[in-house]
Amino acid sequence: MTFETLHIAKDAQTGVATLTLDRPPRNAIERRMAAELEQVLGELRDDDAVRAVVLTGAGPGFCAGGDLKVLADELADPAAARAFIGACHRSILAIAEMEKPIIAAVNGDAAGAGWSLALACDLIVAARSARFIMAFVKIGLVPDLGGAWYLTQRVGAHKAREWMMLGDVVTAEEAARFGVVNRVVEPGEALAVAQALAAQLAAGPRRALALMKGMAGRYGAMTLDAALADEAEMQAIAAGTEDFQEGVTAFQEKRPPVFKGK
Repeated sequence: MTFETLHIAKDAQTGVATLTLDRPPRNAIERRMAAELEQVLGELRDDDAVRAVVLTGAGPGFCAGGDLKVLADELADPAAARAFIGACHRSILAIAEMEKPIIAAVNGDAAGAGWSLALACDLIVAARSARFIMAFVKIGLVPDLGGAWYLTQRVGAHKAREWMMLGDVVTAEEAARFGVVNRVVEPGEALAVAQALAAQLAAGPRRALALMKGMAGRYGAMTLDAALADEAEMQAIAAGTEDFQEGVTAFQEKRPPVFKGK
């Protein structure tokens, strides 16, 4: 299917799908992109040939957040604002609930909701030149698309307040120091590095990776006792997979495992 504001490239050999936001000049989000993103995430979730996803932006930037030139009048209407945010929220939940790893390749600036979108991904690879900005305070809004929740989870309330309330530019290196960015690479390399990591994950034990993703999402709000109980259940599920048997056999035979996602 053809989309107006984004496009998908699938690598049949690696099982990696690259989803590119493509709405010049800065890939800002408006109604159509929100709807198309929700739709394509559902398609990627249901495509068994896709085992990992890379999310990136076309051109020099990742995503500039919401397109205020288009949305300003709409967002002044509470009903229209809720409808737009609802569509965006469904995409954030789709990323969180998808049992496939999603890596953000941040090739340039990620501002406002663009940073929130990157934060929703499982890993972030950022170009050294990339900048992250919680710009909402500059226009009298609060962070959306889960940005406040994700930042608080990643860096704690104190640092999250600083980045949200001051709206300062955060460099890729600083974001990495606080654990928000997983890899900092040279300009122009973010997409290739993200795709290589995605291929590595796509070749891994699919069910175990899905369980790990869920565990990481839940454990921030759990006590140790609850997390240990949940862990026991997840391990029992993982131990019942064919991939686990392959992993044990490969270990005993001193060869790399060939996981099939079963």
